[in-house]
Amino acid sequence: MTTLMIHHIHGEGHPPVKGSISLELLEKAVQSEHQLTFNGGLICQELAFPLLKKYGRVAIFFMNNENKMEAHKQVMEALGNQFYLTFWKYVRDTAFIVPKDFLTEYAFYTQEDRKYRYYRDYVDTKRHDEIMQGIAGNLNVTGLFINPQKIVDNGHIIGLQSATHPRRMDLLKPHEQFNEWVSNLAMVRKFQREILYAAHPMGRYTEVTKEILSILGITNAYTTKENSQGFLESPRIDINTWTH
Repeated sequence: MTTLMIHHIHGEGHPPVKGSISLELLEKAVQSEHQLTFNGGLICQELAFPLLKKYGRVAIFFMNNENKMEAHKQVMEALGNQFYLTFWKYVRDTAFIVPKDFLTEYAFYTQEDRKYRYYRDYVDTKRHDEIMQGIAGNLNVTGLFINPQKIVDNGHIIGLQSATHPRRMDLLKPHEQFNEWVSNLAMVRKFQREILYAAHPMGRYTEVTKEILSILGITNAYTTKENSQGFLESPRIDINTWTH
C-alpha cells in the first residue's frame, strides 16, 4: 500500500502557498486506498477532517513541539516577491554552486527557490537562521498549528516528528537527537497514550536516529522518499508527485 505525504492545503480561507494542494486533490487522495499522512500539524490541515470523516478514513498527523521552519515560511509569505531580494542582501557568500538535480523532482520550485533551500540546508544553516530572525523583526509571523486534541477528538493518530523539526537531524550529536525525540514524545503523550509512528524531519536521519526511535517504542518511521526500505525507513510519496 502506498503512503501519501501531505503538507499545506489551500481553500476555505487558507490561501495557496508553494506546494499546497487543493481540496479537490485532497478528496481524491482520501477516496483512494492509500495511507494518508500529514506533516507538521499545520492549521490548514483541519480542512481534511470533514473529508476524512465523510469517507471513514483514519490518518496520521505528525507533529512537533514547535516548528521553526513554518515560522520561516510565514516570513517568506509576508514579504512575497521581495523576500529573496531582502534575504540575499544579508548573505556573505553567494558564490556557492547548487547541484543540477537538487529538488528537481518538485516542479513547483523555481531556480531561486532551489538556491535558497540549498543555502539553508547545506551551505550555512546557522547564518540562515540568524538572517531569518533578523528579517522577521516586527512582522507578525507565528506558526499556526492544529491543537493536538482536535486530532485525537476527530479519531486520528498523532505521530512524532521531533521537537523542533531540525533540517539536518543527520548532523546532530546523539544526545541532541535523543533530546529532540524524547521532548516530542513527552508532548504527544499529553494527548495520546500509545505512540507508534514517527516521521523523519526532511527525510534525514542516521542509524542513531533509528536506534533512538526503536528505544522509544516506535514501530514505523516514515521517510520522504518513494523507494526507501529497511527498519524504520518506510517510503512515502509526496502528494504533489502522486500520479492518480
